[in-house]
Amino acid sequence: MDSVLVLAIAIYLLINIYPTVKILKVAELNRLQRLFRILTIWLLPFFGGLIIGLIYMINPAYGRGPYDVGNGYHSNDGSGDGGD
Repeated sequence: MDSVLVLAIAIYLLINIYPTVKILKVAELNRLQRLFRILTIWLLPFFGGLIIGLIYMINPAYGRGPYDVGNGYHSNDGSGDGGD
């Protein structure tokens, strides 16, 4: 799992380096415009991934939900009737 995380971070860095270099080369932008564009390039995908991660934590796409505690059988007598 750690190798997947390292690969995802490496891809994220490689994808964002190109537009960062392009923005730094544009002469028509002042410092504040460059700063906001660089922050947008680097933080917008991060916050998007964070929001998607939080959505899947709250309501996962698999199973019956985040508070699934079992199949409903709570009896310890083994009779199979499911009653308490």
